Amino acid sequence: MEPMEDQCFAFMSHSARDLERRSATEQRSVQLGVRRVFSLALKASLSFTLLLSFLGPSYSYVFLRFVYGREWADHSSASILLSAYFVYLVAMSVNGICEATFNGTLGGPEFQRYGKFTLLLSLVYLSLSAFLSRWLGPVGLIVANALNMIIRVSYCLRQLSRSGFVDLTNFSQIRPKKWSLATLIMGSLMSSVSGHKLAVALTSSYTSLKTQLCWGVIHLLVGGCSVIIYAICIWVTDSKFVEDVRRIVSPRTRSSSGS
Repeated sequence: MEPMEDQCFAFMSHSARDLERRSATEQRSVQLGVRRVFSLALKASLSFTLLLSFLGPSYSYVFLRFVYGREWADHSSASILLSAYFVYLVAMSVNGICEATFNGTLGGPEFQRYGKFTLLLSLVYLSLSAFLSRWLGPVGLIVANALNMIIRVSYCLRQLSRSGFVDLTNFSQIRPKKWSLATLIMGSLMSSVSGHKLAVALTSSYTSLKTQLCWGVIHLLVGGCSVIIYAICIWVTDSKFVEDVRRIVSPRTRSSSGS
């Protein structure tokens, strides 16, 4: 999600440049523009990372089995770590968008306070990592990272809300539509079942190669169909969001709409 974060930072820093020297009307216009782009970027980021977090864990074992072999897939915690990382991507992407907006809009004093805050948070993170790694093993490091990201997101949102660049009372426009979430949940359940069947077929010495290939194809089809249905669901139920993304991504669309 780094390209989106870079574009978000570039837009925010350009929009908020010399903001204190502008009139109240111009400041209000800039704040509304930042809110709109922030909401759009955050929703786009969530739409992608939620897809990975719901479907990715079901394909962790298969990926490791075919790329790194049985030793990594069956006799290590790599599959669990990869599954946890897919979920962690949600927190990481949200933090990236929030920090890009924070760095692009707020000035020097806020940077200094944020630097002190992150320094203190780093000390807490090290202690939390040591504790969770003993309790949960390697997954504890990912959990500690996720908690670290959530705390940083909370700080950035609080400061952005105080400055008027984020409206915390209107987060319904960022939340995915209920049909999109239902599609993700259904896809996650179906891919979990097909992934379990495939894992059993691969680990059993009594399963024929034909059966393994059959479950492999089914597992891939379930994932592919889930992605397609999810994309169609977003296209149909959230057409305004899709159109806003197209206007930002496509210069031709943006210029034609402006004329």
